[in-house]
Amino acid sequence: MLLACGPGTEAEPQGQPSDQDVKAQSCVQLYRPQRSSYFDSFPMREDGQVGGCETGPDCIPVCWGQESPYYVHQDYFYCTYCPSP
Repeated sequence: MLLACGPGTEAEPQGQPSDQDVKAQSCVQLYRPQRSSYFDSFPMREDGQVGGCETGPDCIPVCWGQESPYYVHQDYFYCTYCPSP
């Protein structure tokens, strides 16, 4: 029979995820437009822009103005969204 002594020889319980594991598993990677622009009509023109959004690396958009049915999405990228617990 072989016995080990000293620090670090205790076996950690398996099957219980740590808080870090749970947080990492709840995050998702999304493919989103980095910029969205909304216009008052079609054809779209710069002076007819009525709103817009810019999405950060956390997938949360910061918007201004208003949305409309005439829009352009640009610069698609992958961002990481982690919902609040």
